[in-house]
Amino acid sequence: MTINWYGGGCYKIQTPNFNLVIDPETAASAGSRLKADLILHTTLEVGEIGGDDFPPKEEEIFGPGEYNLGPARIKGVLVSKESKGKLLKTAYSVVLEDLRLGFLGDIAADLTEDELDSLDGIDILFVPASAASSLRYVKAIEPKWAIPAGDAKKLASELGEEALPQEKFTIKKKDLGSEEKTKLAVLSY
Repeated sequence: MTINWYGGGCYKIQTPNFNLVIDPETAASAGSRLKADLILHTTLEVGEIGGDDFPPKEEEIFGPGEYNLGPARIKGVLVSKESKGKLLKTAYSVVLEDLRLGFLGDIAADLTEDELDSLDGIDILFVPASAASSLRYVKAIEPKWAIPAGDAKKLASELGEEALPQEKFTIKKKDLGSEEKTKLAVLSY
């Protein structure tokens, strides 16, 4: 599995037979041109999609629920404290190549116990740019790896890791190791 970051909350996860893109609308550039078998959206403003965009295409997921598409098993969990009025925020757990990925999107509020339980067992957690909220989520979910969107210096310091940016992150299930401590993968775009 190869992971690239395109700025904002946009990531592309590639396996030999499947491409997953998260939040392409937040990419610094090229987000709409990324080729994907599946696109997940963590934030939706009701009324934002309409006309030809709704209902969503088969390969797009906009909210809570359980989905299976190709080799990916997806569980979308409503982020209740930030889903108000016309705003719907969803955190996702995705199982792909025997790795469990967690996508929080751009959230700042604490997750409820039920929401955290839905994200239990995450191997790789994609966290928001805010170091304070990222650290809270990493401590609560305890993934093997954390991948922050944005400046990771403070989070790296808190985790006792170095923030050495790399263009892409490649990992397999066997690479997770048995360490209790969360490792940090910092991506550049």
